[in-house]
Amino acid sequence: MIPKQRINYAQDLLSKYKYAKKIYSHRLHAFLPCRAMGLDVEYVGDINYRVSDLVNNIPDKSKLNEKFLEYIGK
Repeated sequence: MIPKQRINYAQDLLSKYKYAKKIYSHRLHAFLPCRAMGLDVEYVGDINYRVSDLVNNIPDKSKLNEKFLEYIGK
């Protein structure tokens, strides 16, 4: 698959996820974008030292935005 096809495929998947009532995933590359979009998603894979912080900690978006704006100097 060429990069343009991969991007289109990813966009199609995200648009399908957007309308799902609940998403269960054992793949971080599906779980994290869904959580970032504010969807009801649950990680059902193995929780080990590599994924535990990514799955268990839900960042405060307002604090992240504040830190980002501070970082870029606005």
